[in-house]
Amino acid sequence: MRYKLSDSYYNLGDGESALVYIKPLLTKKNAMEDKAKLLRVKALILVANYDEAIQAATLLIQQNPKNGEAYNLRGVAYANLGNFTHAHQDLISARENFINDATALNNLAMLYMLRENYDKAVEVLMPQYLNGVKPPKLVYNLVLALVKTGRKDDAASIMEKENLSSSPKELIELLGKVKKNSSQVRLK
Repeated sequence: MRYKLSDSYYNLGDGESALVYIKPLLTKKNAMEDKAKLLRVKALILVANYDEAIQAATLLIQQNPKNGEAYNLRGVAYANLGNFTHAHQDLISARENFINDATALNNLAMLYMLRENYDKAVEVLMPQYLNGVKPPKLVYNLVLALVKTGRKDDAASIMEKENLSSSPKELIELLGKVKKNSSQVRLK
């Protein structure tokens, strides 16, 4: 019950409340312990406590070196700190440890976009899209990367096919003006 409450707060974007309600589960030995610890790391990232998130994820990895989600979350925290080398290594490790491939590839593409390497982001995302893997975040990131690489026709085609906008040309114009932002990276 406490885990579900904490998870609900996290999903509502209230990291502070998620941390309050998850705390008692972190000291108990139970079947939910790893899930609770992962949720704590997510909440720490949500409240921009990246250093503590990295420490908590590192402990999870030390306890279970095959924990793909812990690598993913640590990679997200590193990305938020601007440590793209460690972020990239952790996102690759997450993939090698069988985290959902669409999640791993989308996060890698986000990392490339943060580095303003939009061609590489398209290279990572397009095969997923063409193979029918179309979670919304992946599609949105692909469209943005296509616009940034000058492939506006391809972006418009995807937008029309996926019903992303009633006026794709206007949205493409706006996306073309998007600048890299130093605010929090919200990878999955």
